[in-house]
Parts: sequence; C-alpha cells; structure tokens
Amino acid sequence: MKSIRICLIERHCAAIQLPCDDNIATQLHSYFLGVISTSP
Repeated sequence: MKSIRICLIERHCAAIQLPCDDNIATQLHSYFLGVISTSP
C-alpha cells in the first residue's frame, strides 16, 4: 500500500505531464518534503 504522499506525487506528475519514474518521484518527494518542512 502506497503512502498518501507518494499518491500525491504521482498525481502531480500526471497533472504536469511528467513521466513519473522512480528518479523523478524521489526528486519531487525531496522537494515536497522541503516545502512542507519550511512552511509555517
């Protein structure tokens, strides 16, 4: 069972027409974690 975060990343990839391979998913995951951790 996938985490909600991974599902959101895959939806984001689909929304912006990115090929959602593991490498891109990992980069987006890191990006979103950074955004989440720096948001108030």
